[in-house]
Amino acid sequence: MTKTLNLIKNPAFSEGKKKPLRWDWLTTDDAVIVERPDAGEGITIRCDQPVASAMLTQTVTCKPDEFFRVEAIISCDLTAHDAASGLVLTAQPFDKTTPAGEKLTTNATTIAYDPFTVCAYIEVPEGARRLAIGIGLENACGSVTIHRVSVLGVLEPEETSHIVAFPSPAYALPAPRTAKTVAICSGKADDRPLASILRTVLGRKNVSTLAPTDFQKKLPKTDAVLILDDSPPTGLRSMTALVKLAEERIVVVSTATFSKITKGIARVRRVDQEDDPICAKVVFANHATRGFALNDLFPYAGPGEQPGGYAQNQFRTGPDFTKFCEQHKLITLLTSMCNQENTSDKPVCLYRETKRGGLFVLDLNPVECVPTSEGNPTIALHLLRNVLGHAQHCLGQYAAPIQEEYEIRDIFREMNIRFPEFVEHSEDIPIRDVTDQLITIGRDDASYGLPLRQKPVVLVRSGLHSGDAESVYGAFFWFKQLVRMPPFTCTYSESLASKFRLAWAPMVAGWDGRYGWRRGNRTPLQDMEIEAEDGAFAVLIDLVSVPWNRARVVVPSRRGRYQRYAQWLPALQESFSAGNYFAYAPPHGELFSDRTKYAWRRATPPVSVTTDDTLFETDAHRQAQAAGAELVRIEVPGHDADFSSHSIYRTDLTASLLEWVIGLQYGLVAVNRTERKIRCNGFEPVAPGSALVVDGNDVMLRPASSKVG
Repeated sequence: MTKTLNLIKNPAFSEGKKKPLRWDWLTTDDAVIVERPDAGEGITIRCDQPVASAMLTQTVTCKPDEFFRVEAIISCDLTAHDAASGLVLTAQPFDKTTPAGEKLTTNATTIAYDPFTVCAYIEVPEGARRLAIGIGLENACGSVTIHRVSVLGVLEPEETSHIVAFPSPAYALPAPRTAKTVAICSGKADDRPLASILRTVLGRKNVSTLAPTDFQKKLPKTDAVLILDDSPPTGLRSMTALVKLAEERIVVVSTATFSKITKGIARVRRVDQEDDPICAKVVFANHATRGFALNDLFPYAGPGEQPGGYAQNQFRTGPDFTKFCEQHKLITLLTSMCNQENTSDKPVCLYRETKRGGLFVLDLNPVECVPTSEGNPTIALHLLRNVLGHAQHCLGQYAAPIQEEYEIRDIFREMNIRFPEFVEHSEDIPIRDVTDQLITIGRDDASYGLPLRQKPVVLVRSGLHSGDAESVYGAFFWFKQLVRMPPFTCTYSESLASKFRLAWAPMVAGWDGRYGWRRGNRTPLQDMEIEAEDGAFAVLIDLVSVPWNRARVVVPSRRGRYQRYAQWLPALQESFSAGNYFAYAPPHGELFSDRTKYAWRRATPPVSVTTDDTLFETDAHRQAQAAGAELVRIEVPGHDADFSSHSIYRTDLTASLLEWVIGLQYGLVAVNRTERKIRCNGFEPVAPGSALVVDGNDVMLRPASSKVG
């Protein structure tokens, strides 16, 4: 393939004697020094001052509407001034001499002892002819080593989600088997990262490894077998043997091994792309695709030949392949999406259903990729755990953030057309001119067919900072399920509608599509004018994401429903778990900027309840409180660079917390979206697809009447 041109000159800082050629040096403090090795590549910025900023910059030429991937391989050990400070990568579009757009900055990294790749994408704005690329430290001290910087021309990022779609709930797509034990067959199975990852997920004793030569004699009786190498193991050389193995367990076999088992009927082609990520498209819905909508595109590829490149195996299609799949009852679950038409829409995952297991033809090396700032292995592990039958999908859904504000606002308006009870109140304004948007569930003159009467308002505000994807998408996924059509209608919507008017302000501070950059300040935080008659306002809920891996519900004081939140939210999370996810993430409660603390771990942090009156000091809060409203703030983990890869579990957590907090205004509301019955605090068991709906006057909601059990 033709090597992609890196627009950065001297990308590894190896040219130049006293200073690196082609690079300019900007600093706020003369105490900041630059060190270069006597030979080789890379450059180190060192600062012992309490707070300083220092950047190496280079300008490249570009054209409007071009897309570029901007990335840097770095390591660092910094003490930062605040959560936004540390090592950052920046991109500033220019015309000839003046800025021609917003300066973009990545999320900060403070500690990364091993080389780590920070990457983001930029579409060159109208009027821009140059990009000023910067890399260095911002309001921090310590040391930064920059190993390489790249600016690569790419196509528009392929990641696509269909957020208006309603994926089937988990209980409607049951897995034939849940793998609690797994055997990994590979020539170097113990050294494979997948073995370590699955031991974290399943427990060390539940993951065994064996060499291909031992397969026939020593294969343990596990729930699942993963065959990773490019050649079949001993004793597995025919489709008959492969299908027989999959009758009583889950079997995942690599595309190359499957090709050899089929005697070349299923021919494999390897596609390498140095520039654009390679995606997989969901073309069939079953338990393996829970959390995705049909036609969603998500990154799914292994490492390519070039550093930072991508590779994916796909099957060549033709009459023989089609006939073979029909003969052996193989369904295509995922197809390819590459930067060329002839390598797109090719099968990358096949599936055959069996009574007690299932056969999947799927390469698992994307799970083993070294994580970058985009976090792609997390979405790959989600797919694998789906394959293994692990229940993880509740309210969350895969989401690739839409870049233009008017486009996402238009989706909310389109919902009004599809679902009349999802009312968007700016229909008379051209969508590109809408800056304030309000959604209500039910019209003024009716609500789910119930008689009109004065009801207090529950108002949810999300997007209080531009680009806060976790809050906007999480709130949308909760609100849209209120109007879902049969057979999976919301089981409690009429109960809520009998007491409250539900309203949502989706993007209070506007919207910035980030492509991996830190959310911006294009639109300042706006304060809403809130008008409500005295006593007609039940609660104002602010939904925000924060740069910590934590989940909190905050209220101004211990008055009101504080005790109810503190008692019931942990219990609801324990019983009606907001997804059982794993991700490559820092420990619960830690900042996202310290890469040394990242590991594969259970993703969803436990919810805590606390008080902080300083978070409720705006005019909107005072107006709501004067109208009789309680004030609540829901905080969820948020990281602008990796939202897409972590979107399923983060939106699940966000939507679930919103459901429970609003339910606690009514009394108690929780839904069982799993495949098993759920017991909570002495209430009757809740069947799959059913809801626990308890009136606020129920004796069980009294503080002394409940305990987790």
